[in-house]
Amino acid sequence: MDTDWGGQGPASMPSGSSCYGLGTDKCAQITGGGNSTSTMGVTGMGTTFIQTIDISDLTIDKGGQVKYTISVDKQDSQDRIYMHITGRNGNTSVFSGTDILSETGVTSGYQQYTGNFDFAGSLNTLIVEIGGRDINLAIGPLFDDVSINVLYNVVNTIVTQEITTVEMFVALNTDVSTEIIDVVETIFEFNEPIQDAPVFTLEPVNETVEDFSYETVEVELEVDFDMEVEMTEVEINVEPETEEPTMDIQEAANEEPDMENSTDSEPNETESDSEATEESPVEDESSDEQETVQQEEEQEPTEEPKQEVKQEQKQKLLQRLLRRWVTKVGMK
Repeated sequence: MDTDWGGQGPASMPSGSSCYGLGTDKCAQITGGGNSTSTMGVTGMGTTFIQTIDISDLTIDKGGQVKYTISVDKQDSQDRIYMHITGRNGNTSVFSGTDILSETGVTSGYQQYTGNFDFAGSLNTLIVEIGGRDINLAIGPLFDDVSINVLYNVVNTIVTQEITTVEMFVALNTDVSTEIIDVVETIFEFNEPIQDAPVFTLEPVNETVEDFSYETVEVELEVDFDMEVEMTEVEINVEPETEEPTMDIQEAANEEPDMENSTDSEPNETESDSEATEESPVEDESSDEQETVQQEEEQEPTEEPKQEVKQEQKQKLLQRLLRRWVTKVGMK
């Protein structure tokens, strides 16, 4: 960097070993320790270098991309340095972008930085601002080898070849780089090919933006709150399970003749005692079953009348059998 661009705040143009990793030729150094806003609206500025570039002779009117490269050597990690580019078409701002190359607290040393800013429509002026702060006022940020490239011939190629898609551009230009393909994608993102006119052109895409107001938001909220939640009812039928007493009435009835025969045949005392001993568990089991039936009837009052009648009949039958059973045992 041979000449001082001019700008805001203090600065210097050292050379030789004072440029450290940037080489022995001249470089630019930021020496201002202030903290204000630059001409281009960037905060945290102590020094700026500003350069205005006239590119009106390029006749750029279909958009493109501005790409920059810069070499920086920041010896003090507390310093900061940024790159800002504004593109204009006359007095109209076309694009404006700022990249923080190395922020305060970052130990970066010597680095080469690249970046780009896309634009649509016409462009005839570029304003480049490089600025930052020398906080400790020792060795401020150094920079050199600044280059600015405008990729606009891509648009001319698209118009000349009447290309309507990115795929078509790649097919007709097989030797293009990835960077140019990225520019082509950006162009088709913000511009629309027009083939109806006598001359093939690209025009900026006019996207309609939905207007939001208090009334529209209120209506949406009312619609949301008026929604009814449908609940499906699931019916579960639970049938009570009842257990009937498992006493075999037929066996009890069949035992009566045996009991009568035993009294007529006059068995010895040992046999009658054994029979009484064997029949006493039956009496206990029958009483337990009777208590079980009564408990089930008390716990299940919701059974149908027919079932209750059957239970009562069985209970009465069991009671009669038990009475007869006890009477015969007593007779023995």
